Amino acid sequence: MVELEDHRIATGFVGTPLICDALASVGAYDTAYRLLTQRDCPGWLYPVTMGATTIWERWDSLLPDGTVNPGEMTSFNHYALGAVADFLHRVVAGLTPTAPGYRRLRIAPRPGGDLTHATAELHTPYGPTSVTWTRTETTLTVTTTIPPAQSPK
Repeated sequence: MVELEDHRIATGFVGTPLICDALASVGAYDTAYRLLTQRDCPGWLYPVTMGATTIWERWDSLLPDGTVNPGEMTSFNHYALGAVADFLHRVVAGLTPTAPGYRRLRIAPRPGGDLTHATAELHTPYGPTSVTWTRTETTLTVTTTIPPAQSPK
């Protein structure tokens, strides 16, 4: 269905944060990444092409001609569509907690689509954690920063 919609998001409010995970769970990483990097509306990168620096409440809060959508629900700072950030951390970057507070974590990036690199970082109670990967046609290079296991500060 995602491919039939030309890799444009076609889920409702509840399904939007789940669609990339659903695709990844059946090994359709390239399809998930094409959906993730769709620049046309509706798509996560459409707001970026329109100058967005926050997550919008609706895909077309700003119309292609630059005017604000006259409909209701036109917030320019909303969490709903930003739920994809969890997928970016867990799957694209491969940074996943395996214990509360990132006391233990798993590093397992899943490159796909046209992406050639990704970086994610966060500050855990144990110190900074990061993952950076780059890929060429033949090589995947992963660099990590992992804090030592210890009690939270």
